[in-house]
Amino acid sequence: KAWVLEKAAIFTDVGRRVVWQNADVDYNTKKPIPSFGRFAMSDQREAQRKVALSSLAKDYGILFFYRSDCQYCHAQAPVLAELKKRHGIDVLAISMDGGSIPGFPDARPDNGIANYVTGGAGISVVPSTFLVSNDKKTIVPLGTGVMAMEEIVDRVYLLTQTMPGEQF
Repeated sequence: KAWVLEKAAIFTDVGRRVVWQNADVDYNTKKPIPSFGRFAMSDQREAQRKVALSSLAKDYGILFFYRSDCQYCHAQAPVLAELKKRHGIDVLAISMDGGSIPGFPDARPDNGIANYVTGGAGISVVPSTFLVSNDKKTIVPLGTGVMAMEEIVDRVYLLTQTMPGEQF
């Protein structure tokens, strides 16, 4: 038992020495461990997200599926209205029950668009949000349920600007 622990300790020590001395295998160069490094990385990522969203706003919009009797939809609506105001990306509210929601006087009743964006599956959970290109050829599900603006911006950025595992 002691022999195994001794070998494990040596392996661990040699492993960390290799990492410290070879930047190409040091995860800290990609994801800083100290909090001040994480703050710098976070600031850089925030700037990248803002640039990406402003650029995407020219060719994409967000579809917001809601029901007028859904408390979570009513919580999500002002977040999306502020997202539109702050980042310039259009948000089109689609009512699943024909009712209205504050902040979106131009909301439209679902006329089959829920089936279109889901490939025929429809929308069963609201609120649901999708990023859709103006030509309707690219549809990116962003998520369901209430999301903070930062979460939406982060999802738009990650799903459109990065490869899986790149920002993890």
